Amino acid sequence: MHNKIIFFLSVIGLIVLASCKNTAKKEVDKTVLQGRFVNQTFLDENKDSLNFSPRAYSFQFYFAGSEKVFVDRGFEGDTLTYAAENGNLILKNASFHGDMTIVADADGKGFILMDTAFTGKSTSSHYIRVDDMRDGIPVLTSLINDQMVAGNYQLMEKGNASGKKVRFLPSGNIEGLKGYRDYALCYTGDCMQTTLPYHNIITMTTDEGNAVTFAYVVEKEKKSLTIFAIEEQKPGIKGERRLKEPVFELVTF
Repeated sequence: MHNKIIFFLSVIGLIVLASCKNTAKKEVDKTVLQGRFVNQTFLDENKDSLNFSPRAYSFQFYFAGSEKVFVDRGFEGDTLTYAAENGNLILKNASFHGDMTIVADADGKGFILMDTAFTGKSTSSHYIRVDDMRDGIPVLTSLINDQMVAGNYQLMEKGNASGKKVRFLPSGNIEGLKGYRDYALCYTGDCMQTTLPYHNIITMTTDEGNAVTFAYVVEKEKKSLTIFAIEEQKPGIKGERRLKEPVFELVTF
């Protein structure tokens, strides 16, 4: 009987020890980040209209080891150094405010960038790990397309449903819209200031390969996408183009 008790306790001990080892294996080194991380806060804050003065520190980070990270700001980027300190990462000389702290999520699949001094917001930005590519194009472009305009639509003609089906794909392709084959959304750079007042800008490529710039309005509550013609660029003036008539009115189905 005594031997059985000892054997039973030994088995329990082994189970507890194995459990502890498994738990230890699941722990994430919060000072080691690898791969691409996109600014989920930026995406969450711009669901209907891309912010025309996005006070975001960056759109995405790419960690490739060697204590260096590429910081993508859309129209420009920087390679910065970082160092581990007190279980977090310190991004050196991140802005004119100095260093920034990166606090990794417990599972290592994202992090918080302590960027409120730069953004002027009350909360810091959250980044999530993603693949480099999605839908055959860079992941950030696909995510923005998906959030803003991608979907299944019906073309409206003179205020009535035409029955003609149109698809805007996250890949940037267009299906069913006569004369056009793909599109690109503006989310950074000079194209943000194409019109006056500012509107979302989309460039659509014709079947012949010509790029045509339009403005667009997304109304998620009405489940509609309206694409407007805009004035030609005036000589010597940058931007300040006015909206003209709608060229395509689309509703989801």
